[in-house]
Parts: sequence; structure tokens; C-alpha cells
Amino acid sequence: MASESETIYFDAVLTPNRSLSARGLAAVMLAFGVISFLCGLAFWRFGALPVAGFFGLDVLLLWLFMRHALRRSSEETQFTITRQHIRLVHRAPGKPDRIAEMPAGLARIEPESAPGRASGGIRIAHGHKAFVIGRYLTLKECDALIRAARAGLRRAQTAPFSPA
Repeated sequence: MASESETIYFDAVLTPNRSLSARGLAAVMLAFGVISFLCGLAFWRFGALPVAGFFGLDVLLLWLFMRHALRRSSEETQFTITRQHIRLVHRAPGKPDRIAEMPAGLARIEPESAPGRASGGIRIAHGHKAFVIGRYLTLKECDALIRAARAGLRRAQTAPFSPA
């Protein structure tokens, strides 16, 4: 963490785009469950009892996948640049924070090379260490973040040294 006397030249918190809140998930699952239940009843009435069970299985699988996606969307990465270092803190629900630090003096910030992808990522490297963050960002968001982070890194690298 940056000390109180340390100047922060860039600070961003990256989070995946959320298309559905927890309340929205409950509403979607309720609607899907009611429709599947009614369709299952219709098949049961026509004598196709095993099909009704598969309608329940569909609801269960959809709920599991949607819950997993909602959980993944609550992850976040804090990206901070000071004169001394670049600090990355990745937070995921139910997991300990993952922290990475590297000196800002010779660090590089560049787009992750992934031809043919509609989303980007940011590669932050120093020597033989490299970290990729923001793979869920669109290419426009990624380019804007890279420009801003590079500007912050340039300011940090050219800032006059002041002993604390």
C-alpha cells in the first residue's frame, strides 16, 4: 500500500461489466422456473414423465452457470502507480487477495497480444515478470486505460526524487 507521503500517479479499479444483478438473477430464474414447470406439467399430462424431469435439470444447470457468472463478475483488480512501484491487487469473493508489486522505474505497459479477439488485456512487465489484467475489457476500454496508465507511469518515472 502506498504510504501517506507517497504520490499516486495513477489509480484504477477494474471490474468486469455486469449484465445482471443478484436481484435480476432471481427474477430471470423465477420466470425460467415457472415456464419450465408449466412445460414439464404439459409433458407429464401427455404421458412423457421423464421429459418433465429434464425441464427441472435445465433450471438447475442454468441457475448454477448464472450464479458462477455473477460471482465472477464481482472480482476486481486495483492498479496503482507511484514513483517507487506498480501495485496490483486482485480481489475475488471467497479467496485471499493476490498482490503483485514491481518497481516503476523500468516497467512497461502494453496491450496483450491476442489476434482476432474482440476483447483486450493489459500486460504490465518488468524484466522477466509480467502480469496480464483486464482481459474482459473491450478494445476501446483497453486502449484508453493503456494511454492513461502510460501517462501516469511517465509522470512517475520523471518525477523529481524527494527522500521521505
